[in-house]
Amino acid sequence: DKIFNDILKYNIKDLEEIQTRVKYYNQINEFFTPTAKEKIGKFPFKSTSYAFDAYEISKYFKDEFLWNKEFGDVRHTFKEATICKSRSLENNINNILLKLDKNRHFCFLKDNINYENKKDIAIFRGAVYQKHRKEFFDSYFGRTFCDIGDTSKQPSQWKKNFLNKKEQMKYKFIISLEGNDVASNLKWAMNSNSLVLAPKITCETWFMEGTLKQ
Repeated sequence: DKIFNDILKYNIKDLEEIQTRVKYYNQINEFFTPTAKEKIGKFPFKSTSYAFDAYEISKYFKDEFLWNKEFGDVRHTFKEATICKSRSLENNINNILLKLDKNRHFCFLKDNINYENKKDIAIFRGAVYQKHRKEFFDSYFGRTFCDIGDTSKQPSQWKKNFLNKKEQMKYKFIISLEGNDVASNLKWAMNSNSLVLAPKITCETWFMEGTLKQ
């Protein structure tokens, strides 16, 4: 109750922003009864940030409440309302977004390098497992205008050294490629002084990637 009372103290503009975001994350407008038997206060904690991130929200609700949830990378559409980290941009009404896996997806660093002082090529580092990433590497690996490399543990013709976020921020252009769902580097890259280059986005998270203009 205290949280909701505190929210009511916000100004009208902030309340409208909250309402807009809530409606975006949860697009269900009709009453429904979940078939899940998992109590919101009893889900097991495992060695994953998903459980702890979910608990930050669930602890404010009564333990006997039931919910459907699925942790991990999600592209598919659920048959009934389900809490998840990610969803496809299409046919996603039952996928209710929660801010999960925050340590990986919402870690922002300050970029102290002005755009004009950065290296004038595009950079990408990441694991290349998916078909669309392999196709991208087939087309652009070794080109002079970009420095792209596979940092996975598998043997690869595209293998290159790992670069952390600060090192990638030295480049004017940061390439953002979706993986199993969203591109995990998109958020911190957009927060930098570099320009983000990305194909058409097909998935989204709490970051609301679906609202980005093409």
